[in-house]
Amino acid sequence: MKKSGFQLVNQRLLSVSYALNTNYKLGTESIPLEIIGTRKITHLENNHAQVMFTIDIFSRTDSSKAPMKATISHEGEFSWDDSFDKDQIETLLKYNAPAILLSYDRSILSMLTAYSNLPVLLLPLINFVESEKDIENI
Repeated sequence: MKKSGFQLVNQRLLSVSYALNTNYKLGTESIPLEIIGTRKITHLENNHAQVMFTIDIFSRTDSSKAPMKATISHEGEFSWDDSFDKDQIETLLKYNAPAILLSYDRSILSMLTAYSNLPVLLLPLINFVESEKDIENI
């Protein structure tokens, strides 16, 4: 296997907000998973950029119907080699970087729901290109 020219240099968890709906009754009805994303891209020097990605789970769902609400913010520093042009880098930072950061959020949310005596919530893989309307840029 060949190492990619686009790399995650480091990542860190910025914040987690989680609130269980203690009145939620398991099995009463199926609620579609609602995920809203926010990203912020900050270009640094020497082929580096910082990407902050935040997901909100059930933030717009009626509180009485959602089993819980969660917000998780992550930030990652990404680097790339000179084999990419400007448009390729923008695509990688806009779509690939949040997908990479979401993989860390997936395990956090699974653990939180498991500890809350809810069925473990496994965030699906997200097609960020097709989900552009659900991702806000800040």
